[in-house]
Amino acid sequence: MDTTHNGLTDIDVARKYLALANRAINDGTEFELSFTAYKNMVRAKYCKFTGIVMSDTQHTQHESYRTIDRIDNKKGYISGNVCACSYMANQLKARFENPVLILKPEHAIAIALEVIKVRDERTI
Repeated sequence: MDTTHNGLTDIDVARKYLALANRAINDGTEFELSFTAYKNMVRAKYCKFTGIVMSDTQHTQHESYRTIDRIDNKKGYISGNVCACSYMANQLKARFENPVLILKPEHAIAIALEVIKVRDERTI
């Protein structure tokens, strides 16, 4: 069976894709993201916002867990408006976009420390 670099089979990726599409449709959010584009995002190694290495841990609230983010939440899951990013970067972005949500200091600190670590490792 064909697998992605992170060990997910194409069937696993297809299930995640369908779940995302169904959530979007149920929420009334436009969904025109192709399976190929989604699969490429699932293969992304680095967070678009922080540059940290993303993981595929089963614990979905792990700081480096890979998520799919809508760059502009007023738009749907369409080409040019989605990217792969870490769970914590996605949560941090959501807090800035919706100030009513509370950002836990430990999350902001964890993201900042990871970004500093990644930048330091890349300059060595």
